[in-house]
Amino acid sequence: MKYVTLGDSDLRVSAACLGGAGFGTQATDEPTFHQLDKFFELGGTFVDSANMYSWWVKTAGAGCSESSLGRWMKARGNRDKVVVATKMGMPHPAFAGSAMNAPTAAVEKGLRRAQIIEECDKSLRRLQTDHIDLYYTHADDRTTPIEETMAGFEVVVRTGKVRQIAVSNFAAWRIAQSNAVARTRAFPRYVAVQQHQTYLRPNPGIDWLHNLPGSEELTDFCKSERVTIVAYSPLLMGGYDRPERRWGVGWLPSPDRERAYGGPDADARLATLESVAKEIGVTNSQLVLAWMVNSTPPVVPLFGASSDAQLAMNMAAIDIKLMPEQMARLNK
Repeated sequence: MKYVTLGDSDLRVSAACLGGAGFGTQATDEPTFHQLDKFFELGGTFVDSANMYSWWVKTAGAGCSESSLGRWMKARGNRDKVVVATKMGMPHPAFAGSAMNAPTAAVEKGLRRAQIIEECDKSLRRLQTDHIDLYYTHADDRTTPIEETMAGFEVVVRTGKVRQIAVSNFAAWRIAQSNAVARTRAFPRYVAVQQHQTYLRPNPGIDWLHNLPGSEELTDFCKSERVTIVAYSPLLMGGYDRPERRWGVGWLPSPDRERAYGGPDADARLATLESVAKEIGVTNSQLVLAWMVNSTPPVVPLFGASSDAQLAMNMAAIDIKLMPEQMARLNK
């Protein structure tokens, strides 16, 4: 397994991140524990959650992902070996959830100083830990002054509750503004951005709701400012290897879901992807992950897995070495 350092921080993580949106949504913790065990057996260390996962599962509710992850770390006694990332700031309703998960009060969207401190403390209790390694804003809040948001993160970092901070679903210029304020005030800066990013390029005119896609502008910004990109939904729900599922963007309403990707640009990129994948004997999905990890600087793919075999295939992709000529063809 390859490992990378996030931005200019001291936080070193596996080059693949396991997404926790499904943690704790089953009748017992066993499926979550099994997946986490397999991920760590394969060399993974970087695990992603959020305070609102998984509010859409009414038998589980918001906070169930963090709670299940916390129970796993306690059961395994491995907190010092896990790089825990979680997020706050995305609105979500409250569900009572099952007996396995404590109810969570409804949370409004926002990045106010008091919100950051309060939600951090709630996450720490659910995770059963005294610190979060990487704490994300889950969505931008343009109604709260940047100075107030960064002041909130300064408190949780200064008090040792958070090691590093990051953003998700932010425009490049908003990250630049925030880090400029942080430099001026000697506050902690964002070291990573978690964005929806994949090999295909999104079509224009799509309402992405809270979930912003990556862009060439964001990539250029992150290269110059040493901010690491963590790519969520990199495999488009399996669409690279299953034509009947192209192109899956589960959170978008119709018709944007069906037209977010596709067209001549997508056809050309997919043809190149398939050609290189055949050359080196891997699946299209594996090549997408390998392309990210072999980029300069590396992009960290964040994925889930529905089976041990799928997880093993995804993890094997992280160690694929692509030649400069192959990267050039894929990028072109």
